[in-house]
Amino acid sequence: MIAQISHTSNTNGIVTYHTKKIEEGVAEIISERYVNTSTKSNITASINSYNVFSKTERPTVHISINFPVGDRGVLSQEMYVEIGERYLKELGYGEQPYVMVKHMDQAHPHIHIVTTKVTDNGKTIATWGERYRSQNISRKIELDYNLTQVSSIKNSPAQRQEVYEQKDYKNLLRNSVKEALSLRPKRYEDLELLLRERYGIAIYRTKQNGIGFAALGNEHERYINGFGTKGVAGSNLDKAYSGKAIRDTLSKNFKEAPKRYRNLKATEDILVEKLAYFDSISSLDFKHIFEPLGKELQGEEKFIVVDTKGKNVFSERDLKQVDFKKIQRTTQLKHPVESGLFKVIADETFRVYKSSTSRALKTSKFISEIATKEGLLKHLQESSTLKIFEPLLSESQLKGLRSFVEEYLGVLKSELPDIISKEDFYQNKEVALLHDFAKSNGLNPQDLLSLFRLNTFHKQYVHTKAEQSVLSLIERTLNHISGEDNPKKNDRVGATTLFDVQRFISLSNLVPEQREYMEKELVGKYLSRVSNELKREVIDPKSLVAAYNKKGFMLSLETSGNKNIIKARMMDMGSEHVVKGLGSFLDKQHLKQQQLPERMDDIRFNHAMDTGSYGWAYSMIRDNMVSPGILSEFKGHKAFEPFKQEEANKELIGKLLYEYKLEGGYRYTSDLKEYLIGDKEDFKAYLKEKEQVLPEAFVDDFLKGYTSQESLNESIRSERERFANTLKLAEGFANPNMAALLGIRFDLSGRAMDLHGKYTADTTLTGRQQVLLVNLQKQLYFEYYSNSFQQVTHSLYGDKRELMDIGYDKLMAFELFKDHIPEKHRERYQVSFERPYIEHFVEKLATLPGNPLQKIDYLNSKGIRAVDTKEGVQFKLGGTDKLYLLSSNHGIDNPSLGSQVLTMREHGFTQQGSARSEQYRFVIAMEKGNYNEAAWLLLTNKAKASVSELEPMANKKLQEELSKLSDKGFKMDDVFQSTARLLKDDIGGDGHYSGKKSKGKRKGPKHGPRIG
Repeated sequence: MIAQISHTSNTNGIVTYHTKKIEEGVAEIISERYVNTSTKSNITASINSYNVFSKTERPTVHISINFPVGDRGVLSQEMYVEIGERYLKELGYGEQPYVMVKHMDQAHPHIHIVTTKVTDNGKTIATWGERYRSQNISRKIELDYNLTQVSSIKNSPAQRQEVYEQKDYKNLLRNSVKEALSLRPKRYEDLELLLRERYGIAIYRTKQNGIGFAALGNEHERYINGFGTKGVAGSNLDKAYSGKAIRDTLSKNFKEAPKRYRNLKATEDILVEKLAYFDSISSLDFKHIFEPLGKELQGEEKFIVVDTKGKNVFSERDLKQVDFKKIQRTTQLKHPVESGLFKVIADETFRVYKSSTSRALKTSKFISEIATKEGLLKHLQESSTLKIFEPLLSESQLKGLRSFVEEYLGVLKSELPDIISKEDFYQNKEVALLHDFAKSNGLNPQDLLSLFRLNTFHKQYVHTKAEQSVLSLIERTLNHISGEDNPKKNDRVGATTLFDVQRFISLSNLVPEQREYMEKELVGKYLSRVSNELKREVIDPKSLVAAYNKKGFMLSLETSGNKNIIKARMMDMGSEHVVKGLGSFLDKQHLKQQQLPERMDDIRFNHAMDTGSYGWAYSMIRDNMVSPGILSEFKGHKAFEPFKQEEANKELIGKLLYEYKLEGGYRYTSDLKEYLIGDKEDFKAYLKEKEQVLPEAFVDDFLKGYTSQESLNESIRSERERFANTLKLAEGFANPNMAALLGIRFDLSGRAMDLHGKYTADTTLTGRQQVLLVNLQKQLYFEYYSNSFQQVTHSLYGDKRELMDIGYDKLMAFELFKDHIPEKHRERYQVSFERPYIEHFVEKLATLPGNPLQKIDYLNSKGIRAVDTKEGVQFKLGGTDKLYLLSSNHGIDNPSLGSQVLTMREHGFTQQGSARSEQYRFVIAMEKGNYNEAAWLLLTNKAKASVSELEPMANKKLQEELSKLSDKGFKMDDVFQSTARLLKDDIGGDGHYSGKKSKGKRKGPKHGPRIG
């Protein structure tokens, strides 16, 4: 179903057209509202009785609704009326007078509707987004009535049709001329060539300076099937196609051509680039090469190029750099190596290879440490240029291409110094940019450099898309301030930069001029995207206002003369933007009740859902980034199921892989991968033994990637990088004991090495490590807590990015290491480890039953005391003086002191040394559900039972575990295994070390050395 809408002032002409059809017996009136259909003049008068109340130039609306031929048997008279009335209602004409006429004069069924956009109170119905709303309505009607689904967009020239009657002939000419003019030709000869070659239409001049059109046959002559074709004056087709109107249109297109220079240059660049590979090219091969790129050639001796994507037509006079002499009868490729064709294919192949393998790494690192010849060749068929040129290449040339690509990685390695130099140049440029930006806004440049990962700890990585877009915004802003306001070619500011920028910059901290410019650019880009989307989706004013609100915009109405102007203001931002076309669609009544989302993340979530970015939306739901209302509405949304399932599969296989790695005694992920490359089936057998059900295709796909050479290379690279960065941190402290806590050891020659000795390096560190710390490094739990200590150290003293969720359970790292941390650094570590622990249990209060006294007792059982201060209720751990003021709604008021001190003392939280640490270890084991370890701590008198009455289930499980261990005379090995599994989340990924590799190869899931 395709609906065509036109607006006119000639009501009588439209009515006359339909009454004549009725008189000829090929049309009938099938429905009307508020229209007297007794005579032609009465129909005209009924419509015009509304039109007189408005000054709009073209008040009468003429709609034709066309159905495919195949739908004729489906449509009944009642369905025509029902569909027509529904279409009018949803387009906004539901209360308007109309007359509906069914025509039977063409092969396809169709109806016409004549109505008016002037309402009975003199207001005008808005036509904003009418075309897109009409398409949207049509698609819904097709689905609801089981009609043929029709595309609403023309991608090809008007199809030639058999000409049986005058009306068909005029429709053919009219549609062809309309479509040709939509390509914006600038000269008469361009229009002439375009119409002749693309549409088979002749254009000619008449005696009185007019223009006429006629159809052409296969030989470009004015005869079809032996009969000459009649010329029709342009003015008889439409007044827009008269001689004067056509000349005015061409003149206007010529004057506005500079605005489309970018389209011209892009078309020219594509043609020049691809034609450089040819000595000659036939028209047929030209079509094969360029039509997928949106470029269409027309002509034989003279040529024009139609840019079908940009909707432009360019002649040889426009495309001066293009060698059109190469277009001949036959095609002859130049030597593909000498012309650069093979290099272009190899470049594309490499880009695809890197993007799919190591998108985050710098090119130099990928070339030197990850890429393989075999991996590069696997991606050869993904080159878009090869897909186009492959039919033109001979077998020997294709073999030569494979050889060229095989050697290409070696060429890239020889160019590494230049590649590194280029990377350093751009990075130094970005560093300078951020220094200038920080200076102009009074910000700390080092903080900005860390946020954008422009420091030595991330020198191996490229920017994320979010970082790139915000850096482009900063560059554009500084250029604007300095007077250079032209976006660069590689400018990456887009609609979603509005959300990205908040991760890096607080706009409120910027100087007014820069803040205002950024807001204007960000909101303008986002608003443009939103408006284009809503044009295609929203039908009625109420829904439109709600949709804008959902996207974060508050709408307001201003009056200028006789016109209404709608402005949009983004939530939390100051700048207002005019929304074109909405002034006639919305009024003050529509804008009375507006409601914005609760927070910016809600807007971001709504945008993700509306644009089909369900993975992005799911991650926001999973991480509780949205407001409670959205969380409850979307938590179980069916669009999230694939992502949820994939995440569950990855989590399960990661857990099983860790346990497999633990049993095999592998200290490094790279060692495990090296083994699995030779024996994937062993791990599959292990999965079956564990009776874990994972989709076979998922397991195969996972192992294919996990055991690739590139994956092994990446593990080795990341392990080296982690060791190098950790050593760099340790050298910053100039303290060998801090190095020990970070997992650094020294060999006899004084070289530094990682915890298990695989990676070594020279170091500036001097002095010996305490024997106590050397022994501590040998303990089972050391690596687990050292990993947490490294993470916090990186955040505090390394890249200084926002501290990732360190987790309440990592408190033990500080408890075990605190006496070895230099005093001047100790408090920073204390806060980093203690606050997450306290926050975890205080936030749980909201989910627990019980009165305030019971909740205080619950906190005391976790070693946390509530303290009443001038600032409000704060919290501290037993045996410390550091207070923490939390923002969570804990519901505790005026806590008493005495009973808390007594409870804390009874549970052992006020002791010093290992006894206090073991008590916190007991709490953490209980909270993680590791009742085996908690019971062992009680049975060995290392801790006291500290379980709140609000946790009856946990207490029950603890008692059960105590009984089990007592009955079998608990084995230390069982506890060690339980503890090792407790640590699995932090000793499993790339670069995390999990035990020394056994000397012999693992021969099955049961034969690896055990830990303990």
